[in-house]
Amino acid sequence: MKSYRMNKTALQLILIMLAVNLAFTLSAVAFPRSVQLWCFVLLPAVLMLVLADKPLGRRVAAGIAATAQLLSVVDTGFRGFLQATYQSDFLSGFVVESVANTNSSEAIEYVWTVLPDALMWTGLTLVVLLVEGWAIKRYLAGGGTTARVAKPLAVLLLAVVVLLGSAGWLIKPWRNQYPVVSWMTFMHRVEAFQADWADAKEEMQEGKNKAAALFGGVDKQANTIVLVVGESMNRNNMSVYGYGRDTTPRLAARAKEDDRLNVVQDVWSVDASTIASFNSMFKFPSDDAGKERDMNVLALFKHAGYHITWISNQDDLAIKSDYMAWADDTVILNLMAGRSTQSLDEKVVPALKKALARPDAKRLVVVHLLGIHPHFSLRYTDAQADLWTQKDDVARDMNAKGRSSGTIESRNEYDRAMRYQDTVIDETLTLTQAEAKAPTTWIFISDHSVETGHDADKTGHSQTTAGGYTIPMLYWSNESRDKAAATGYRTDWLSHFLLDRAGIRWRNERLDRSLSSERYRWTAPDSKKRFEGK
Repeated sequence: MKSYRMNKTALQLILIMLAVNLAFTLSAVAFPRSVQLWCFVLLPAVLMLVLADKPLGRRVAAGIAATAQLLSVVDTGFRGFLQATYQSDFLSGFVVESVANTNSSEAIEYVWTVLPDALMWTGLTLVVLLVEGWAIKRYLAGGGTTARVAKPLAVLLLAVVVLLGSAGWLIKPWRNQYPVVSWMTFMHRVEAFQADWADAKEEMQEGKNKAAALFGGVDKQANTIVLVVGESMNRNNMSVYGYGRDTTPRLAARAKEDDRLNVVQDVWSVDASTIASFNSMFKFPSDDAGKERDMNVLALFKHAGYHITWISNQDDLAIKSDYMAWADDTVILNLMAGRSTQSLDEKVVPALKKALARPDAKRLVVVHLLGIHPHFSLRYTDAQADLWTQKDDVARDMNAKGRSSGTIESRNEYDRAMRYQDTVIDETLTLTQAEAKAPTTWIFISDHSVETGHDADKTGHSQTTAGGYTIPMLYWSNESRDKAAATGYRTDWLSHFLLDRAGIRWRNERLDRSLSSERYRWTAPDSKKRFEGK
């Protein structure tokens, strides 16, 4: 068998560098993002190994690797400091907003308040840099022992490392986290946030003026509206909608026992992404004529005298700027940006309990869940980890449809996350019912859905399959009303329903779009029509 002569000393030094970098990254950043960030230094390491026996090449490779290590270690040290001090990521809205809203004097004062933690992480960063610098210096000296490695094995190992290192640059969510790229993204967000602030007063005043012009009165009685917004939830994976796995046992039991809990059957989002969906839910449809176009429904709630509380387990600057800014109280429970964050939605329960304990006569409480935002495996606890690990009817059906093993396992993870969500959603309803002394309405709806292998051999956000739009909607009221005769609903009509339940009257109102109105008339959105017959 052919063999390949490898510089054994260079390999040992490279492995030390990679191991120290990985250990530091794991100590500072949660898995799996730590591994993603570690991939940043893999390609320079390969270059060091390939060029180890060429003097000029060795110097070039060492320079590239030293630069990559410097950027990686400094970036990791900063992330570690933020994680240890605030349980936050530096691309989170919390950090972006803090930097955007500070000046040099405040920055100096801030450093003094966090000096011990800052010094600790600075020290750790310097120690790691010293080790990496020592390894690179030894590498530059050249020489050392060599060893023969079977060529197929050497090629295979190099190919795996190169593939992994290249994946980091090719996969956008990974690349966006890399040093320099992420720093530029951070500065862009800071500038954008500052620009938004510059326009915020004008936009807020415009919203207030529109609300004043359209407002037609509000019922005098006390009223509570609790709106729970899920994330990436597909009703076709909920047993309360007839799914084959028992993913929502609590909600299904409630629906049988309480005829005031309405499970709306044919519900569709009109968009397949979060921001666009929020705009459709909280601003009036752009195809509607009239002054209400693009008006924020929260402005009408404010004008009607409602106290607004916004509880969020998501980190999103756009939602914070456009919607949370209208709230009297905001509770932000997740300070980590991106899909790889793990922030379980049970956090919202104490915050909701506190909000419902307030004495406000008229109140709107919005609870924005992290839901089943991909990655699905991060959205449930160990209590759900053993569910659906064996083949069942659902798995057999997916096999019959030719779904890949990856899609099947992703479906299993999704269903476990749905089982977890069932508990959280049920808890929010329990709390609402316990405080339902005045007229009270509880609404649960997802912003959009995701494909889970029902319509295609893939999972995740989807604009090309119905799975990206098939969402759940449930609502409960303590008022004695018959169940809605509606067979369906859509996210871009939600504002009409909210205002009707809140007893807010306004010009251009459309009671034919409110589920609780006798005048309600269902019309399917384009997001449904385009998939009919497929």
